Amino acid sequence: GNAFLENIHPATSRIHSNFSQLYTDTGRFSSSDVNLQNIPAEVAYRQCFKAFTEDYRIIGCDYSGMELRELADLSLEPSWVDCFKRNGDLHSENGSILSGKTIRRKGTNGPQDPGENEELRRPYKSLNFGINYGMGVRKLVQETGMTYAQARDLIKQFWIKFSRIKAFFDGYVAKALADKCVRSPYDGRLRWLDGFDYDSPKDQSRMRNLCMNFPMQAGNASIIKVALYLIRQHLKGKDAKIICTIHDEILVECHKDIAQNVYDIVKNDMIIAGQRFIKNVPVDVEGHVSMQWEK
Repeated sequence: GNAFLENIHPATSRIHSNFSQLYTDTGRFSSSDVNLQNIPAEVAYRQCFKAFTEDYRIIGCDYSGMELRELADLSLEPSWVDCFKRNGDLHSENGSILSGKTIRRKGTNGPQDPGENEELRRPYKSLNFGINYGMGVRKLVQETGMTYAQARDLIKQFWIKFSRIKAFFDGYVAKALADKCVRSPYDGRLRWLDGFDYDSPKDQSRMRNLCMNFPMQAGNASIIKVALYLIRQHLKGKDAKIICTIHDEILVECHKDIAQNVYDIVKNDMIIAGQRFIKNVPVDVEGHVSMQWEK
């Protein structure tokens, strides 16, 4: 934390990070001097960032499972689209599909039982998110503790059960490698695949992994930028201001008397921004009003 203490501005007693809109290949914001986008999500770290006085609150909102929703939207994988439309739990449902086990109903083992077997949910959550980044067998073993054979079979079953996702990635990556560039289907953002050896299996694997996640990250970047624009317009004249953005999260500080109104504005504008791009599944935003930064 010393780097943050050294960057407290003498006039404002606050930390002022630099944010760049166009530094990254995917269009995501980057933060420097100091980097406010790599603060761990644990409470012990986030609670260090507080509203400036007791009269103010921090509104924090972030998109729920955005990259998975984008993948469902682009691939039109039927079970994924249906799950998001029903507001189901994708990790548990995918776990049930891949393992053949029935999801435990809420309250089965008493009133406090949340259902959605955690033993189903946990490993499949790692796979659902990791597949966007080209997760391989070894990485899945590290994430879940399962054996190499179990991880290998699980990934194989994933591609079989969710064939629309496989078809989307196969077609998308093949075109990118043929064109020697990858383009986001959401916003048209282009990245040339320069500096790679196309005859090297290692470089081909790196390019494939880069291409697989590019449409989701680039889409996220544009959605957040539209949301920030809308929020800024709707906060004009209010005692409120945007103070930070972290990939799919936006933080706003405002006076406590208008906190609920500002929360509604931020959440609604983020949903509207997401729906400008994502057409086949609903967009969901989670948030809080607090004296401190929470996740």
